[in-house]
Amino acid sequence: MGLFTEAEIAYLQKQRLGRLATVTKTGNPHVVPVSFLYNPEFESIDIVGRTLPTSLKYKNIVINGRVAFVVDDIASLSPYLARMIEIRGYAEIVLRDENDPLPHALEMSLEMRRTIARNVAPEMIRIRAKRIISAGLGSNPLSMSRRTIADDGSVTEARTPLQPIQFDAEK
Repeated sequence: MGLFTEAEIAYLQKQRLGRLATVTKTGNPHVVPVSFLYNPEFESIDIVGRTLPTSLKYKNIVINGRVAFVVDDIASLSPYLARMIEIRGYAEIVLRDENDPLPHALEMSLEMRRTIARNVAPEMIRIRAKRIISAGLGSNPLSMSRRTIADDGSVTEARTPLQPIQFDAEK
């Protein structure tokens, strides 16, 4: 197994909107919604944008690469089932490949990827996980997984059962 489980990868590949938290130079949190893609080559989250180099998130990452990234949704209201993945780690600024700027966006044609690339900055944010927390994903949606990635790449995992949320019938 790599850093992410098959269920987490499938979830990330179906979602397009997440929340990126960075740390400002004064130590305050800064959270923004961002479009993203899971990059299987680097087991990373890649974020692009039109004005990325002028954004506060970009500037925060240049100063302090510590980030948290969350993707979540509600899969069902009855029974209630929320799904989420939180990735804590470090982000770096990298340059995209101009010939194939988003090679891991498999659902897009090369022409579409190149069109997008012409409309976004050449720099992108790449998030590398040091901690992954997920819930509501996989064969047991009532389970939470917590994994820590050491500097040598080794992974330790803990799983916790979740209690189902019961709602009283409407009166």
